[in-house]
Amino acid sequence: MKQTFLIMKHLKHLLILVVLVVLLFFVNGLLNPVTPPILRHSFATHLLESGTDLRYIQVLMGHSSTKTTEVYTRIDTNNIRAIT
Repeated sequence: MKQTFLIMKHLKHLLILVVLVVLLFFVNGLLNPVTPPILRHSFATHLLESGTDLRYIQVLMGHSSTKTTEVYTRIDTNNIRAIT
């Protein structure tokens, strides 16, 4: 119970920090508006690009089907050009 409380407390502080940073960037014209779906997609894409297993990403995202998670497997053409 105590561990869960500490995790939730830290997550709350992290969320507040992220919101403040995004607001500062947005107010200064450095970012386009950011929505929760954009943040989720960005998070999953970065995990995939860093080598995280697709099944693990599926669990983190709460997807019941791997088909839903496979949206993040679209290949970036710039990455392909860098390989060749």
